[in-house]
Amino acid sequence: MKNKRLTLLTLSAALLTSTSVTAFAGVVDERNPAYLKMLTHLHNAQRALAVVQRELDNARATHAVPGMNIDVLLHDIAHHKNKVDSYLEPDTRRWRYQHLAPQAIYFHEAPAIPQQSGENP
Repeated sequence: MKNKRLTLLTLSAALLTSTSVTAFAGVVDERNPAYLKMLTHLHNAQRALAVVQRELDNARATHAVPGMNIDVLLHDIAHHKNKVDSYLEPDTRRWRYQHLAPQAIYFHEAPAIPQQSGENP
């Protein structure tokens, strides 16, 4: 049951990756709701592929299954994950820099200005 679920998850993520990346080959309007929805799906696929990789690593560490080459599956998943990562990198970088918050280093108290000789304190 779990193996069937992982296979279905892998295939759906791979299908989503291959169709979404080729659909937007031209100029992209980042405000387009369809584009934003596609990015959401790609982020979900990225997370799903990471979960599949982790689960396959756990399965390989737990017990060997005769006739199932987990290394080949991991290689295929890594290929699709790299494809999704390369497409999402500009968007991730843009969001990282868009949501920077100041660290309040400018709000520290300025040092006291020394008074000139002859001035009244």
